[in-house]
Amino acid sequence: PGLHVVTPANAADAHRLLRAAIASPDPVVFMEPKKLYWTKEEVDLGAELPGIGRAMIRREGTDATLIAYGPSVPVALEAAEVAAQEGRSLQVVDLRSIVPFDDETVCAAVRSTGRAVVVAEAPGFASVASEIVARVTERCFHSLAAPVRRAVGFDIPFPSPKLEHVQLPGVDPGARRRRRPAVGPVVSAETFLLPDLGEGLTDVEVVRWLVAEGDVVAVDQIVVEVETAKSVVDVPTPFAGRVATLHAGEGE
Repeated sequence: PGLHVVTPANAADAHRLLRAAIASPDPVVFMEPKKLYWTKEEVDLGAELPGIGRAMIRREGTDATLIAYGPSVPVALEAAEVAAQEGRSLQVVDLRSIVPFDDETVCAAVRSTGRAVVVAEAPGFASVASEIVARVTERCFHSLAAPVRRAVGFDIPFPSPKLEHVQLPGVDPGARRRRRPAVGPVVSAETFLLPDLGEGLTDVEVVRWLVAEGDVVAVDQIVVEVETAKSVVDVPTPFAGRVATLHAGEGE
């Protein structure tokens, strides 16, 4: 009994946990990861899934355990896939329920690998991630081959959508320390793809180009205005050089 907190990481869990929250006699805080609003998958609505208070192993592994919840679960799974290409085997645990916390599943997973990393979007200080680290360390101390680490957001005010990729944990190991390219003559062609605008926004329409083919641009110069389902967003370029081709017209 008491206040429950759940956070789904996929469409199937969103359906199952929402139904469980409605049926629960206790108050439930249902956290909706906006980044996952636009994800799509086939869901068997009749399938039985664990309810509130139970975590799930999303990927088996032997070298280390990644513990994540909500929008950080797809990031952890992507990291495990990249690690597999490098010969490392990472296990991924989806918490699903923050309160009650499934100590049994989480600790069994950590004991099986001896190493753990908590992945979360929120800053690490006084957070869910720090509580997970404390619980795992207390219960698995003699099974750990190394301290439990955290891959979390910075302890700063949340940035604008254009800088969200720098704040949030991701697979790119150089995302937080990438150097700006030097301003100078173009020595190779770079294709500038639409960056992650945050909250899972992937479909946009070009409102207005602020540059033309042949123009010289600098790093972080605003080159286009795009309209999302939420608002009109200015998009800067991460490259310096001369614009060779505009791949979409206004209104597309």
